This record gives sequence, C-alpha cells and structure tokens, in this order.
Amino acid sequence: MSRIIFDPAAEAEVIEAASFYEGEHAGSGARFLESVKAACEIVLEYPEIGERRFGARCKRLLRYEYYLCYQQIPGGIYIAAIAHQKRKPGFWIGRRLR
Repeated sequence: MSRIIFDPAAEAEVIEAASFYEGEHAGSGARFLESVKAACEIVLEYPEIGERRFGARCKRLLRYEYYLCYQQIPGGIYIAAIAHQKRKPGFWIGRRLR
C-alpha cells in the first residue's frame, strides 16, 4: 500500500502557504490544499513524473507557483518540501527521510 509521508517542515510550508492564500481571498487556501492533494495523488501513482532537482523530484502544483518536492521511498512517497518556484531554490536539500 502506497502512502505519503510529509517532512514536518513541509507540513508547515503547506499550512503557511494555504494561510497566505486564504488571507488574499476567501476560499483560496482550500483551493491551494486541493492542489497539494492532487499533486500527492499523481506522484503516488506516477512517482517518476516530477522533474529531477537537487537529488529529488519536483512536481509543479496546478495554478500555483509551488513545487511538491519528493523522494520515492519503499511503500510510498516522502514529501521533502512545498517550495515556491522563485524563492530560495534548493533550500530544502538537507531534508531527507531519516
């Protein structure tokens, strides 16, 4: 059975980005979370779909300037970061499944 495991920092990034979008326009935070969920479902089914970046794979979120950065692990996917496309490239490089 495949599963998703989020790095704690990646979880915080999801919450922070969703809160930002919600503050911009009511309902936008929920749409951001739906985009994250959709990306997770896609990478679970097609783990090699993301482009290679900094030793991992990154799948662009639909309608948002964010990547879901992940690694395939036995039994699922490890989400290392939710990274903005234009800010601090590779800031999450040190995050690996322990």
